[in-house]
Amino acid sequence: KDLTVKTVWNDAIKYKGFHYGASYLEHLKFFKAMSEGKQPEITLEEGMRSVAVGIAAHRSIDEGRIVAMSEILPTKYQGNAISVGARS
Repeated sequence: KDLTVKTVWNDAIKYKGFHYGASYLEHLKFFKAMSEGKQPEITLEEGMRSVAVGIAAHRSIDEGRIVAMSEILPTKYQGNAISVGARS
């Protein structure tokens, strides 16, 4: 099958960065919520879990093994913990 690649861009992005502007837009949304006294779209726990997945992914790459989220997250945040990485 033919593959079509389409670039989608948001003109609000001032700095492309490593996440192609996503981090910039997330910071804008967070700043707006805080400025208006509203709750942010993402909770602190969701943000922490997202960072933990990135840490587990990098550890998996560095060590060439599956990394359990229980190795990264404190017990009270493990919930339905998963593993990150692939077996070689």
